[in-house]
Amino acid sequence: MSVLTTPFRITFCLLLAAFALTGCVGENNEDSEATWKTEEQSLDPDLEASFISGHLGNYWDCPDDGYSDASGEPSVGDAPMGDMAPCEEGEDCGTDGYMLNCEDAQAMVLLSNSGEESARDLQVTTIELFDSHGVSRAVLPLMDITDTTLGVAFDGELEIDDERRLRIDFQGPAYPYELLTDAQEDGRWGYAGYLEITFTASNHDEVIVITTELYPVPSMAT
Repeated sequence: MSVLTTPFRITFCLLLAAFALTGCVGENNEDSEATWKTEEQSLDPDLEASFISGHLGNYWDCPDDGYSDASGEPSVGDAPMGDMAPCEEGEDCGTDGYMLNCEDAQAMVLLSNSGEESARDLQVTTIELFDSHGVSRAVLPLMDITDTTLGVAFDGELEIDDERRLRIDFQGPAYPYELLTDAQEDGRWGYAGYLEITFTASNHDEVIVITTELYPVPSMAT
């Protein structure tokens, strides 16, 4: 068996050490690259939404255009004597051929993105109506979303450091006395409720906007 000389053994050990160091450096570079990729992929939008204003519409002259419960008919005996009573079939409601008291419900919301990525595929998935006692009464159908900042239909995209004022049109209650709390019980006028509006996006968690107390639009005498 051959015996390595001392100088050769020293040289051989130095080569091994250099090879091991090179291997470690390579692994560290790979780790650094993986960490950089992870940080790059973690960039996300940061969405915030706040309620601005809104109302629950008026369907006195067009109750079929509003939302009603599953029965599709107003509750027997519950109709108020005031200006929110629906026009009964066969009655002359004084519209003179046009519907004066007919306006869809809407809510104005400010949506902003302070994150590091654009928000994509934004949409309203739920508009839930609660009475003023906090009881869920209905999920109201969405009709349209308008970007009032640009004056166009909302395309579902929100860039970095951008914000949009969105008008959300939806079906309000055709018969407010069916679903809303009578505010006169608390010394106020009309029927009151509030909404929880849920936004979703393909790259962000749900964002929920809770409105202040909302009322139907008062009817005008015809």
